Amino acid sequence: MNNKIIFILSVVFLALFILVSTVVNSIAAPLVAYTPEALINVEMHRLDASGGRLIPQRVCLQGDTNWGCTTFCDNLDVCAQGAHYYPYATNPSDVNIQTDYLLDVVASEMNPAIYPAAGDAAFQAQAIAARSYIWHKQENWEPSGYQITNSNQDQVFIPYKFDALAPFATPLSVTVNPCTLTTLNTAQQKICDAVASRHYLALDGYDIPALAEFSSDIAVMTISGDKDYLKSVQEPITQNNICDGNTDLNNAHGRGMSQEGAVRWSRGNQCASDNFGNQPWNVQWDHPDQILFHYYTDVHLRDADDNTIVSPYYRWNPLQITWNTPSSCPPEMSSGSSCTVTIQIQNTGVYPWSCASQRTFKLGVLWQGPLTPVRVPADPNGWPSVCGLQPGQSEHYTFSFPAPPSSESGKYQLHFDVVETLNYSQENWFGEMGWYSYEIPVCVNNGACYFAYIPRVSSSTTRAPYP
Repeated sequence: MNNKIIFILSVVFLALFILVSTVVNSIAAPLVAYTPEALINVEMHRLDASGGRLIPQRVCLQGDTNWGCTTFCDNLDVCAQGAHYYPYATNPSDVNIQTDYLLDVVASEMNPAIYPAAGDAAFQAQAIAARSYIWHKQENWEPSGYQITNSNQDQVFIPYKFDALAPFATPLSVTVNPCTLTTLNTAQQKICDAVASRHYLALDGYDIPALAEFSSDIAVMTISGDKDYLKSVQEPITQNNICDGNTDLNNAHGRGMSQEGAVRWSRGNQCASDNFGNQPWNVQWDHPDQILFHYYTDVHLRDADDNTIVSPYYRWNPLQITWNTPSSCPPEMSSGSSCTVTIQIQNTGVYPWSCASQRTFKLGVLWQGPLTPVRVPADPNGWPSVCGLQPGQSEHYTFSFPAPPSSESGKYQLHFDVVETLNYSQENWFGEMGWYSYEIPVCVNNGACYFAYIPRVSSSTTRAPYP
């Protein structure tokens, strides 16, 4: 073979090597991560009292003092006191999502003045759902020409709604981040705290924000949507004809989060507001992710600062708890006695609880004594199997458990948690893997307990060690 042929073959092999390397590298290269937008382009309209666009439609103009263009408008039936005109120089206008848009959206969609007894978790859940929803539309709808508006077609966004939260304050410039001020009232601080995290919802395996739809209320069961994460779920805390005015709660689309349902779970009450009545529920949720993972299936929370997942893969919520024993059990038990309970639990994680010969999932019971910080399991022979529960699904389980094995008297914490057991011995408690266990106080052996008993399970307040 002469030198010319060798040279030609060398060139061909080099070209093939470069081509193959380019193809391989292009296949192996990671997809570009989602980058959240800081601004949102909103077409502003005059609105009716329910947040819908007026018919015929009227867009906001400079100097406009109509409802929808400003909260401080000249329609005293719906407006805050004193007119203050539309704040943007253009329409549509680019609005800062974190320091302007979300503050007014959350104040409109879940006004603390309407729900003064709502837990912080409800407002935080609303902020995360609203952020996820609008980022999804920006990422998936705007490229096709969709125009986001300030109406309930998207999310109700009325300038100065945050500023007008009672007691009324002077409207601020839209270029100012009000959450940096030290003069906020209680309702405004609650909204600022709710939007602070920059967390958003995304389907497991993806970082694109989920279309986290929500509606005002739905009884008994939510309605499925056209996304995998918008599955129908049980909603036992919400029933018709329980609270004043709750005669027909199924008057919205019912997909995703129920706003008044979120308030109920955060209160542990079947009434979303004291104005509607007081009907305590037997479960209370203290964290926004408990609310969100109840309504949205197979999703994670991600941090918008770096898109990292900030939620565990295995999660569960109690939906309802019924004590099938005399009223003294709980709050009181004595050595040698037992309690029977029925708990409706929901798999809120991203994996089914699939069991095999050396893998089980059970609902476990643990005791934490007044002098011992370690949680001690009750007799595991009575723990019910929760195998087969799919993400989003819920079931009722009835079982009995004994009083603490110790004769020590006093106030105990009774903990419920789901446990995965591998190879008959390795126990993975969900509460040790980043999720919550649930607890209720019990007075054992007539001890001096001195606590106000509320027959309600709630998230554990301490991360006591497991055995």
